[in-house]
Amino acid sequence: MILNFLEVASASWNKGTFPISMRLYIQLFIPISEDTIMKIRKTLLAAVAAALLASPSVLPASAAETVAPYVRSFGSGSLVKTDGTYWEWGGPKAVPTQIVGLTNVEEAFEGGWIVKEDGTVWIWEENPSGELRMEALPEADGLKEVVHGYSHALALDRSGQVFVRASDENGKLGAPRLLDGINDVVDIAVSSQSFYLFVKSDGSVWAANNDLASVLPLPDVAGAVAADNNVVLNADGTVWEVTRTDTVGWDSSLRLAANRIENLPDIQSITAYREVRLAIDASSRLWFWGSTRTGVSDGTIVHKQESPIPLTAVADVKQAVHCERSIVVLTKDGSLYETSTSRESMPTDAIFRKLAEDVVSVTEGGRHVIFQKEDGSLWGWGVNKGSMLGAGDEEFSHDTPVPMQKPIAVSLDGRTVRLANGVMLRGAQTFVPLRSVFESMGARIVWDHTTKSVTIEQGDPSPLTIVVEYETGTVLKNGSPVVMAEAPFISSGTSYLPLRFVSESLGAKVDWYADQYHIAITTAAD
Repeated sequence: MILNFLEVASASWNKGTFPISMRLYIQLFIPISEDTIMKIRKTLLAAVAAALLASPSVLPASAAETVAPYVRSFGSGSLVKTDGTYWEWGGPKAVPTQIVGLTNVEEAFEGGWIVKEDGTVWIWEENPSGELRMEALPEADGLKEVVHGYSHALALDRSGQVFVRASDENGKLGAPRLLDGINDVVDIAVSSQSFYLFVKSDGSVWAANNDLASVLPLPDVAGAVAADNNVVLNADGTVWEVTRTDTVGWDSSLRLAANRIENLPDIQSITAYREVRLAIDASSRLWFWGSTRTGVSDGTIVHKQESPIPLTAVADVKQAVHCERSIVVLTKDGSLYETSTSRESMPTDAIFRKLAEDVVSVTEGGRHVIFQKEDGSLWGWGVNKGSMLGAGDEEFSHDTPVPMQKPIAVSLDGRTVRLANGVMLRGAQTFVPLRSVFESMGARIVWDHTTKSVTIEQGDPSPLTIVVEYETGTVLKNGSPVVMAEAPFISSGTSYLPLRFVSESLGAKVDWYADQYHIAITTAAD
């Protein structure tokens, strides 16, 4: 048996498929002693076992395992792979799921805005059946930022133009138009008090009411470089807060006042979310002011803390965001920390708990954060309601970071399969959405709500009937029970089956391209 094994290893050496680390090992240690031969044999056995586990039907067992960097850009609920494909998660999509038809994407923004690799801007949407509609926006010169207000989405392009999409009563965004009366914009912000701020390249700040009927200058502030919510940062390091002085309503004539926040030295960046305000100064210190909260639901109490304080327990701050009731901080050494704002007041020595290391960037989604590590993997932390962490579980929240499931594409005979939900990794098994894959192969699928079972029927190339009972985990293939290492399951309304079982049942060939995160299914007929 060992001789046969070594013959196979020798053949793989000659073909150039023998692991490079083993080739170097043998080359460095020739001539080989008997003791070394035994070590090589043991190493080869381990290598073959690893190769079997990484075969096309069984992908890497851990969703955190990284074969190669795969993310070009990402947000709180979407990502763009290095191959230019676009992926989303959240709601019915428990894990990253490809939007088939969106290709050559460079960057994506919330609300259906994308920038392609050639710099062109497009707006896209999917109808309930999954069909894609795309519209080019030739007037736009790339995109820098997109913000969403109560009834509008605003997009800022690289030339300083602002485009607007109004939403209807159902929240659906309409066709874009160029916002009149404003240009040369370098930053935009939407205030929780229902007005918009526009920072122009000359440092002036302009404002518009919720209806965007007109855009007018704000004379109280000059020399501005950035805005977030209703907070403005000036080039001289001062910070100003813009507040509404009228109480008539969202569509009234807009009256605003700007007041400088005192005792904030040499600020370089600002973040404002709801009542929480954060700032990083030139010494990379983090500052807090605004409000904290205690209680829940109708018993929530807001505690105002208007004077800024330094948060001294964390240093060398690179980035800070606020989500739900936590401040999440990324330091320059790649460490990620968290502290709660659920308290009556924020102390200057508030303790920060380390969440992760080797982090390169963070984005917040209101109630959660998504962050990327140096190895390219994406992780989530915080509230997971609506599957917003993309981890493939239905836990309401995660107090420790969880790895996001990989964006794995599936093709059938060279054509990308449109999946209702993305591929999932559980244990040592790779699971694919049952309906998406089998219907792509022409199978008939019947779901029984009463018994929570699904029947799959296919006539070609040979009659096949599969019955999956999700309550018991029982699987019958042509009437005979099938034993599985991992039971089928339902996630976010999508039925899943192991990829190995699918390929074996259909007599299909399955290839796993690790560097692309791509499963290629080839039917026997081809």
